[in-house]
Amino acid sequence: MLLLVVAASTLIPAVRSTLLTTVGRALVADDPLTSADVIAIAPDAQEAGVLEASDLVQQGISSRVVILSRPVTPIAGHFKERGVEYADEGERYLRLLHAMNIGQVEIVRMLDGGTEEVGEFLPEWSRQRQISSVLVVTGTDHSRRVKRVLRRNSSGQYPRFTVRRSRYSAFTPERWWWRRSTVRTAVVELQKLALDVVLHPLS
Repeated sequence: MLLLVVAASTLIPAVRSTLLTTVGRALVADDPLTSADVIAIAPDAQEAGVLEASDLVQQGISSRVVILSRPVTPIAGHFKERGVEYADEGERYLRLLHAMNIGQVEIVRMLDGGTEEVGEFLPEWSRQRQISSVLVVTGTDHSRRVKRVLRRNSSGQYPRFTVRRSRYSAFTPERWWWRRSTVRTAVVELQKLALDVVLHPLS
């Protein structure tokens, strides 16, 4: 896949754009929208995921939002010792959702915030709470891997997961090669996706 990216840079513009768009879309999964018990914002989605979740609530997909967040770091305690109010990612996202009139919001702390842990944590968390359907909002560049990991850990059974890429993500498959930052993102994610396919070809 990486050789394909390199080769595309030497082609005429029209062919190059088509080929690079195809490469970008390989990273993307976007299931059809359907109602869900919960909308879960994956850590990689960041503020773009908050905006997408707000839109989904407004569309009536679900009224409940869960923010999957990394643990509170020790640095928070140091700020509080100095009398300074400190809000980590999860708390900031919570405030943003409340400011957009989303009332049913919960922060769920995980041990880590990586794609693999999201895929392992969310099915078990959902089953323990008897949640039958979850719409997972994730970053565009992570969405294919998130879908693969969730499918692998839920075996397509209860609960039902759908994956939604945030429309506000900086990464877009049609022009990711226009910016150096998204080129780096694409290269890293292509490597991770390729490894996931090699290790779990049936996912």
